[in-house]
Amino acid sequence: MPAAGAAPQAARAHRAIATSDPLAQGAFDRGLLMLYAFNIGAAREAFRAAERADPHAALAYVGEALAETMDINSPSTPDGERRGADAIARGRAAAAAAPSDERELFAAAAQRFDLARAPAARFRALFAALQGYADTHPTDGMGATLAAYAGYNATGALTAGPADDLIPEAQTIAADLDRALRIDPDDAGAHHLRIHFWEQAHRPERALADADYLAALRYDPGESHLQHMAGHVYDRIGWYPQMIAVNRGACANDDAYFAQGAGAGQAYMRTYHEHDVDFVLYGLTTLGRNAEAERFAAQESDYSRELVGLRLHDNDGVLRLLGAAVTPMRVIAEARAGDIETARKDLAGLHSSAGGQVGLDIAGAVVARAAHDDDAAIAAYRKASAALGDDLGDPKHYWWEPVGEGLGATLLEAGRSAEAERVFRDELTRYPNDPHLEFGLAEALASQGKDDGVPRRAYLAGWDGARPLRLADLG
Repeated sequence: MPAAGAAPQAARAHRAIATSDPLAQGAFDRGLLMLYAFNIGAAREAFRAAERADPHAALAYVGEALAETMDINSPSTPDGERRGADAIARGRAAAAAAPSDERELFAAAAQRFDLARAPAARFRALFAALQGYADTHPTDGMGATLAAYAGYNATGALTAGPADDLIPEAQTIAADLDRALRIDPDDAGAHHLRIHFWEQAHRPERALADADYLAALRYDPGESHLQHMAGHVYDRIGWYPQMIAVNRGACANDDAYFAQGAGAGQAYMRTYHEHDVDFVLYGLTTLGRNAEAERFAAQESDYSRELVGLRLHDNDGVLRLLGAAVTPMRVIAEARAGDIETARKDLAGLHSSAGGQVGLDIAGAVVARAAHDDDAAIAAYRKASAALGDDLGDPKHYWWEPVGEGLGATLLEAGRSAEAERVFRDELTRYPNDPHLEFGLAEALASQGKDDGVPRRAYLAGWDGARPLRLADLG
């Protein structure tokens, strides 16, 4: 972290490779940083630049191959499998003449792109090979970080049992990341994955130092995802102003990057830009800064404007934006606007590809709630909640209706206050400091004649809205 008053440190990545060409080394380091920033298009271009500068730089081919599997949100695509296998094929001659550590890393990467194997077997083989390398080269921080990413992609749930204990593979991944940061505290890739890891392991607070580290860096255009990642922790621990700030920064970074052109890096990062925007809008509307959310969304996509409209229950505005398109968002807006018959008709005409079955269940819950069919609404919300499980993937910006919030409000409307209290308490363990949930809990307690002072004061302290919340605003 920079000292007070000092300029922010730039995001960086470095691993010395066997080359005498400074251009090859520089291009490799840029590719590594882009890998860690999930800018896979730019990473691929940088590693190819390193290959052009020094065709004998074996790790440049390793980087290019691993670019196709590094993004944990998209670790395998048909084109990526072909590109990765091609990079391995082109790099074999360089690897044969490389130092032993680079030969070992090349052989590990080749395991991932042995296309004769089943996909799951390739992921497991890469993890085993990179873990073997990391264990026998304990001073290579990049090796430990790459092993951790491979392990994350090869492993499903990280925890098991009632205590959410880390499974053995997860313990190995955590140890890899900790080792990488002992070797190089500025390893942005390790900080990045630690956030995903502890979020998935239901202990986001353990990655707060990683979030603060990434939030404090300076980023060149194209590196926005690293800045955004701090928001994953701030979201989960209820630091909404901080979450908004880092994602505003990520959005500005995206805008500057897109203004530079339309290369492979820009094309890839456009897949993440909406995610940055969603975090800003989610944070602003959670705190009641609704006019600010509308202004921000006005500079973004129609989808962003639709999402804010739904969050603020601007049903007419959502319907105008959607035009004739029949989507779950339209069904929700129609139901909330009181056109229950049309909403039911449109919902019946949708199929599960429109947001999946969970999306249809959420839309169905809203329709039933608007029709005052409390039992049907509660059942639909519970079905969606069960399908999503404990890790709802930040539903207040990913889904069109926050499931737990809507369920709690419907239970209150149905006079089932004790059940509503349990739902709001459970939601607040996953989304602390959310004024909507604190208001709902206060209302549930008050309706039972219980002391609502603590959640009521918390709601009032965190709420920046122009008017007080109402039960109808929830969901």
